[in-house]
Amino acid sequence: MGKAEKVRILMVKRGNITAAALAEKMGITAQALGRKLNKEKFTDADMEKIAKILNCSWNIESREWFKMNDTGEEI
Repeated sequence: MGKAEKVRILMVKRGNITAAALAEKMGITAQALGRKLNKEKFTDADMEKIAKILNCSWNIESREWFKMNDTGEEI
């Protein structure tokens, strides 16, 4: 499962947050986030920021999963 798919799953699990809302919280445009999602072009900093916004931890060492801080579920 790629980073974009994990981000999309988390957006749903966190209350169907829209890409526009996530982009605004990240400080980027919805179009920029859309490009990142479509092209799988996320930096480590992007993933850390997304994790913080969505109340998750990002495993920077393996770059393989998010962990939801409230439930412990790994995505």
